[in-house]
This record gives sequence, C-alpha cells and structure tokens, in this order.
Amino acid sequence: MDMSGMVMTTSLTESSASTTSLMMNMATSTTNSIIMNMSGTATSSMDMGSTSTSASDSSSSSSSSSSSSSSSSMSMTMTCTMSMLWNWYSKDVCFISSQWKTSTKAIFGGTCVGCFALLIVINWWRRILTEYKIYCAEIREKEIQHLLDNGVEIKKIEDSFTHISTDNNVFSEFMIPLKDSATHKWYWALNKNLSIEKGDKIYIYPSIFEHLIYCVGDTIEWSVHHVIMLLFMYFNGYVFISCMIGAGTGFLLMQYKNINISRRGDNVSKRCCL
Repeated sequence: MDMSGMVMTTSLTESSASTTSLMMNMATSTTNSIIMNMSGTATSSMDMGSTSTSASDSSSSSSSSSSSSSSSSMSMTMTCTMSMLWNWYSKDVCFISSQWKTSTKAIFGGTCVGCFALLIVINWWRRILTEYKIYCAEIREKEIQHLLDNGVEIKKIEDSFTHISTDNNVFSEFMIPLKDSATHKWYWALNKNLSIEKGDKIYIYPSIFEHLIYCVGDTIEWSVHHVIMLLFMYFNGYVFISCMIGAGTGFLLMQYKNINISRRGDNVSKRCCL
C-alpha cells in the first residue's frame, strides 16, 4: 500500500509538472506572437508616418520652390528704377504704368522721341482750336453785320457800370459788379442771334454745336497736358530735355500768328506792308 501510494503520488507530481511546463510554453509562445504582432504594427506605422512625412516635406519644398520662383519672376517683371529726385536713369525706368518700361535702350530712346513729338502735337492742337474759334467768330461777325444792315435788333444788356456814381462809393463799386455776375447774365446771353449788345459793343457767341466741339478739343488738350505733367514728375533728365525741346519746337512751328489787327486808315500808313 505504501509503495503504490508513493507511485501514485510520484505520477501525479510528474503529470502536474508536465502540465505546468506545457502551460508555460503556451504562455511564452503567445507572448512572443503578441510582441511580434505589435512590433510589426509599430514598424508599419512608422513606415507609413515616414512616408507621409516625406511626402509632406516634398510637397512643402515643391510649393516653397514654386512660390519663390513665382515671387522672383514677379520681382523681375515688376522691378522699376524710379526716383523722386533729379536723375539720369535710362535702364528699367517705368513711366505712368509698369507696362511702359524701358527695358532696352531702344525703348528708352523711343520714349524720348515720343515726348518730343507729344509736345509738338499739343502745340499743333492748340493752334487748331485757336484757328477754329477765330473762324467761327469771323462767320458770326458777318452774320451780325448782315442783321444790323437789315435793321434787326440785337439783344441788349444794361452795362453794370452805368449804375456806379462818381462819388467814389467803394461799396457800390464792389457790390454792383458782384451782383450782376451772380445773376449769370453772362450765361444767359444765348439767343437766336448769338450776340448781345452791351454799351457801344456787340459780343458774339458761338453756337451750341461749335461750343461742344471746342469743349471736346479743350478736354483733349487738358488730358495731354496732364500726361506731360506725369512724365515730368519722374524727374528724368532725358525726358525733361526732350519735352523742353519739343515745346520750343512746337511753339516755333505752330504758334506763329498775328499779334494785332490793324485796318487801313487807322493811323497806319498805306505803304505799310501789314
């Protein structure tokens, strides 16, 4: 009995030891597999993160390079040599707009020639407007003379200075002309004969159509003068000299005209060549 009990105890002990070793082996294999899975997952995560980081780095570098290249190209195209002081710049000078850029010597030379020609043209245009006004006045004067010869009455406006007394009244000398000017008699002189009689003088006015034409011409002249003013504001010596020579040449060619009108017999000798 004792020997059999001992044998049974020994067998139970061996079986429990084998069971324990089996369980330990299973636990070890499970732990190893978990560790392997975790390491694989971590490795894949690290690979994906490194891939996304490299992709973002490459995209950021490409975007930064593209932005730098675009900014450099913009700076190259928009760079203008300008100064608010007297200067003699001729390279990359922008006038009025960035599109008007003297990137070459030929363009700058053309700019100077254009300024010279612009001053001649504006003198020619001014003379055209003056001659047009004189021509309209001559036609209207003949019409008024024809009306006077036929006994047609011309609209009369009372002379303001007839109300001023000779007692040196400063208040009257100041207020009467101001009052008459404020009544806009000079504006309402428009009538069917296009003339008014004031004292011993007859004032002739252009028609509405003639006045509109002169208004358009004066607006063009005003605009060109302001373009010339903007060119002067760049203080470029070459442009200034070109405009100055153009203004002198234009006046010499286009502004030669009579300085006064003299009629034969009005203290002028008949032998005079006027």
